[in-house]
Amino acid sequence: VFPEGSRSAEGTLARFRGGIGLLARQSGAMLLPVAIRGLGELKAAGRGWFRSGKIEVHVGQPLRFAPEETETAITARLHAEVERLLKG
Repeated sequence: VFPEGSRSAEGTLARFRGGIGLLARQSGAMLLPVAIRGLGELKAAGRGWFRSGKIEVHVGQPLRFAPEETETAITARLHAEVERLLKG
């Protein structure tokens, strides 16, 4: 699931939509944060369909959320973790 809803035109991390927090809260499932670096450059608008390039995939630790955490708090925590993985 890409919690941004769509890719950003700049290839940077965009705001996460609240649905990911709602899904995590209602399901009680753990979330695995994953950051993909370099995908924005490969999928840049106006470029051909098939391109070569380099992407990096950074996988974080699974996140578990307390039942009392709000959807907003879950979304913010997940966004912060993906942002940290992108910088790492």
